[in-house]
Amino acid sequence: MLYAQYNLPQNKVWVMSKHAGLDFNGTQPVPMSSQITETECTAAVSDSFGSLRFYTDGSNIWNRFHNIMPNGLNINNTGIGNYTTTQGALIVPDPGNVNRYYVFTLKRYLYVNVVDMSLNNGLGDVVTTYPLKGIICHDTLGEKMVAIRGCNNNVWVVIRADRKPEFYSFQVKTTGLDTIPVISTAGYLPSIAYYQGQMAASSDGTKIVTCSTNDPSSLELFKFDHTSGIIYQSEVLDSNARSYGVAFSPDGNKIYYADMSDSGNFIQYDLIDRVRTVLGKAQSITQVKLGVNGKVYFISEIGSFMGVPSDTSYLGCINKPNVFGLGCQFESRVPSLFFPNSGTTGLQLNLPNEVVMAKPAGSVEPALANRIILDTLFCAAEPFAAFNLHAYPVFTNYMWDNGTTGTSRPVTHGGTYWVRYNTICGPRTDTFKVRTNNIPNLQLQYNAPVLSTLGTYNSYQWYKGGQIIAAATGPSLTVSSTGWYSLKVGGGNGCSDSAAYYVGSVTSIEDTKNAARIDIFPNPVQDLVKVQADRPITLRLIDAKGRIITIEKGNSLSLGSYASGLYFIQVIEAKSGRILKVQQVTKR
Repeated sequence: MLYAQYNLPQNKVWVMSKHAGLDFNGTQPVPMSSQITETECTAAVSDSFGSLRFYTDGSNIWNRFHNIMPNGLNINNTGIGNYTTTQGALIVPDPGNVNRYYVFTLKRYLYVNVVDMSLNNGLGDVVTTYPLKGIICHDTLGEKMVAIRGCNNNVWVVIRADRKPEFYSFQVKTTGLDTIPVISTAGYLPSIAYYQGQMAASSDGTKIVTCSTNDPSSLELFKFDHTSGIIYQSEVLDSNARSYGVAFSPDGNKIYYADMSDSGNFIQYDLIDRVRTVLGKAQSITQVKLGVNGKVYFISEIGSFMGVPSDTSYLGCINKPNVFGLGCQFESRVPSLFFPNSGTTGLQLNLPNEVVMAKPAGSVEPALANRIILDTLFCAAEPFAAFNLHAYPVFTNYMWDNGTTGTSRPVTHGGTYWVRYNTICGPRTDTFKVRTNNIPNLQLQYNAPVLSTLGTYNSYQWYKGGQIIAAATGPSLTVSSTGWYSLKVGGGNGCSDSAAYYVGSVTSIEDTKNAARIDIFPNPVQDLVKVQADRPITLRLIDAKGRIITIEKGNSLSLGSYASGLYFIQVIEAKSGRILKVQQVTKR
């Protein structure tokens, strides 16, 4: 079975933008037509035989004969379409009623409607008397929305906030929709960087990945707990990626995305070996999606959109997405998956949002019993300082390895510790491995053209732009081009450390003059960094691991609220976006 969380027949018909669609009921997907006219935001649902039931663009709902449902026009009473929302439509089957579906709309706010397929002679009708019809969340939200199956006959609707590092998880249960979300704080990017772009969940529902086209942008990975709806353990995979679409492989070990900042390269990111592989190019890649046949599809050519002179739109495909590297069989254009482009038909930006079924009542998931959710390694410095281990505080009946109860316990020396507790999905165990660590703090220095580390370690591996550099396994690296370089070092007991360094474009006479005319002070700094420059500039603050912390226009940047340590100040010419200077600063 390709999906651990999905009921596959629910996703056998895709409805896409500009009157386009895709039918997966045969041995090969076949293009079809629809009534959708928007450029983004669709969802469609099939019955248990794979036949289309209805579809939506978040503003209107059509039945299987492509006619507007009764009460299906302008369902949120806004009079505004959802063409500017990446994942603005989502259909969730009601876990308590096989004929009812929740239809969510995301357009800055979150709206909900209910469709009852037992009405209108089986063609469905929008229930106008549904008590929660309309806005259920007034918070300012971004464009990302997915459904993830829970473990207790429930489904989580997960949305990323706008302008702040938060996620909202709304729960759909047999008793109805819970309008009070679980709010998780996770993520690194500032300002509007959370807004545009796609979010995807792995097939087992344990991981979430998001991307963005904004500046600054990055590819971010998160873990998801389907018992509580909590998003945690955020990680930046590619701090320079500008991507609109992203998808997991069926096994959840690889991520596929198109990096628009890298000449439109289509990328495979392997989560096991942390290797970034360029698969090829496509003319204009937008959303990316895993299909029910286990292949990853993407919109690769969009006809005349964005000035591309063509009268035909195409889908591209990753034929074997579980396979590492070029063996995944990247196909930039599938000849049979073409859509004539006439201005009113063709492909634009979107592929439909996934439909996720709740786990049927009474079904058993034996893999959940006593499974280890968190296996955490702590590398404690010597001499050892006592500290507390913390378990998730939202469950019951905690029991630690030393017989104590509660959500935390102190440790005074290295070793392996565990805590057991009960969830609505059964008992679970978290482990904590505490290792004493003599590994020195990793710092990088650059004396052109050599990057090097000051400390001595057991192992070294250099990367550029998140991609491993073959045979670069020593304490120094000779740099031949500009960009982000990072080093991962290993010490004893499995402990490791990493750091990043940006090598700027300061090799030409003009670049050297530009850098020399820029003064960054004071350094070290306690609060305000000032930059003296002869032109309008933008400042970007980056941490020692290469993650963008904040970006500000003007000649000053406050570090007062950030932890002590090493940072990089990137000085960017406001008019051209060119990097003029990169300087390391120490925050006291």
